Amino acid sequence: MTKTEPHRFPLAELAVALGHSTQTCKRSFRELEDDGLILRVRWEIGAPNRIYVLVPKKRD
Repeated sequence: MTKTEPHRFPLAELAVALGHSTQTCKRSFRELEDDGLILRVRWEIGAPNRIYVLVPKKRD
């Protein structure tokens, strides 16, 4: 995998790697999105969603 190549990590594989259920992972993604820490972008049917990590702005 090159540095510019996107990381592909199916939800089921992520759940196994973390030792949690897929439902727990889905809930965690929803919480991260609600808190403005990630952005999930849906692509066409059958294609994986893209998940972008958002960096909060530094408070002055």
